[in-house]
Amino acid sequence: MACVNLRGASNFIFNVKYSKEEYTQKLKELNLESWKNLNELEEKARGFWLEKPYREYHGNSLNKNVTGEYVYETRNSKEMYLANGADNCKWCQFITVKPAKDCYDYSGWGNSAEMIYEATVVGEKSSNVCFCYECWPDCMNLQYCFWNIAGKNNFGCVNLKYKKYCILNKQYKKEEYEKLREKIMEDMKVNPYVDKLGRQFPYGEFFPPEFTQFPYNKSNAMRFFPKTKEETMSEGYFWNDAENPTFPISLPHANLPDTISETNESILNETIGCSICSRAYKIIKGEYDLLRKMNLPIPHECPKCRENKRFARMTKPKLYNRTCAKCDADIYTPYAPDMPEIVYCVKCYQQEFN
Repeated sequence: MACVNLRGASNFIFNVKYSKEEYTQKLKELNLESWKNLNELEEKARGFWLEKPYREYHGNSLNKNVTGEYVYETRNSKEMYLANGADNCKWCQFITVKPAKDCYDYSGWGNSAEMIYEATVVGEKSSNVCFCYECWPDCMNLQYCFWNIAGKNNFGCVNLKYKKYCILNKQYKKEEYEKLREKIMEDMKVNPYVDKLGRQFPYGEFFPPEFTQFPYNKSNAMRFFPKTKEETMSEGYFWNDAENPTFPISLPHANLPDTISETNESILNETIGCSICSRAYKIIKGEYDLLRKMNLPIPHECPKCRENKRFARMTKPKLYNRTCAKCDADIYTPYAPDMPEIVYCVKCYQQEFN
């Protein structure tokens, strides 16, 4: 419990070894069914972790010639984020299902994807897909398409299934398709799309931000790349100031029982005030049963604030140049130079476990 940089260890608390009996007794003394004690332990643990070295990036020893964060079993790939089983890729993220090969500027998800360029949510045996969104599975030779299911040789199409040689959802013979596609591509270079900010998007560029369906501040992009409203609008995205509905609070978070054993099912009838954002939330039966089973107290934060706290613990998809705190070797890491973590290069970090 509250340990860091251990391997194959058991019955440790703050990296101190205990017998099985001592460990059980320590847990009783900590009394972690208490909300107060649980939060004090978390704060102490985070401070303790900062005293120990961090690996320059999250990954494993099966990587070869990579840079990024949360990268596993990947080769010859740079600037990767949350990637598994990538090969010869760059600037890719959320490649969660291996493999992916020869991809560039690609976001989600892999699974035998190859030659994907400036596309998002494309995968499952898809190949040579560019400037597309939500195209899968078994897609091939798509450009500027949206929601093409198993499409092949389509250009500028939306909401098609098992279609081929289509342009703007109209199907052509192979020779007609290839000839018309070339004409359109050349025209896009000469007469590029101009967005409301006056920026040009010729052939070879992904859709402009103003085509997005979601406000920036309501999307996950805000978590990974936070921006002010002014920054968002200046870059062509849009913003939504609408707030979620509010509800009267029947129980302030300060009045919640400290332990689950002091709580009964009447909590399901309460509307609780969040300790962070002050908005109302409820505890549902399934959540209550799980907390009781795990002997955990009722949370004092609403589900959205709990989610935000989990995201805040993640390193973000941005890399910095700094040096290993042990050997002074140059490293490329998600830990900014002004962050408090002690960061080791991979080689020095691995020596911590010898």
